[in-house]
Amino acid sequence: MLYVIATVAPPFFSRIKRMWMLGATVLASYVITVILYTDYVVSVWCFFASIISIAIYAIMHNLKKVNQSIPNFPINSAQEPLSNIAHD
Repeated sequence: MLYVIATVAPPFFSRIKRMWMLGATVLASYVITVILYTDYVVSVWCFFASIISIAIYAIMHNLKKVNQSIPNFPINSAQEPLSNIAHD
């Protein structure tokens, strides 16, 4: 049961938008597995997790697109900007 909590809980506390969807799908897959496949919980839940990993890819792909649209600014005044913006 501790493994289930450790796997399901973190996405609900993430600052990444829509990461809660990952937690919800993992939780739903666990509940479905426990109800329908009681004797094979570990194997079937791992199978569902492999399918759910596609959702992780979609979230990360979306983050990459969002981050590319934000200009790179220095973290503090001592650092140079990372973007190649021409200065006049």
